Amino acid sequence: MHHQYTIESLRTFLESHSIPLERWGVREANSIEKLLKELNEGECSLRVENGQIIRHGEGAGLIIYFRDSDQLLRLREQGQILKHNGHRRTRSIIASVAEKMRPGENPAAAIYRAHAEELGICEKIPVNYLYLQRTGSLVSKSYPGFVTRSTIHFFNTYLAPKHFRPGGYVEEQSDKTNYYEWEREELKILD
Repeated sequence: MHHQYTIESLRTFLESHSIPLERWGVREANSIEKLLKELNEGECSLRVENGQIIRHGEGAGLIIYFRDSDQLLRLREQGQILKHNGHRRTRSIIASVAEKMRPGENPAAAIYRAHAEELGICEKIPVNYLYLQRTGSLVSKSYPGFVTRSTIHFFNTYLAPKHFRPGGYVEEQSDKTNYYEWEREELKILD
């Protein structure tokens, strides 16, 4: 069972560890309310190591391809517009779409949720498990003052023509809008 926070208890905890909350909700940084939601839904956890707060999360990422007769395309997240301040955030991520895993959720279920929520593809599409990646301690851009560690399960898939949108995809969330576009991949011919 994960710890349940209130906004007050979370603020007190963060301030007691000198987290610069005045930098949260500014530019590309998330708000304390966003962290509260992630924590209380079990999408991440916090622990203190050597006086520093470590945010850990487990997720699943899907690399999406579409192939027609003469080209291979890969779907990439082009950016996010944060609704609380209108800032455009770009991320360098491997996956086309990704989701934080919920308590008790397996990676494949998180992938199906990702393509349903982010691309509007509600039918289960076939996916291939690729690998597991654990990140070291990374300075968080989303939560200033935190170090983040992640465990990510990667999958890939080739979209069927019925799911392909040449202009890409747009996902509206309560706190942001995500934009996804197709980019041409070089085809490697093996002799």
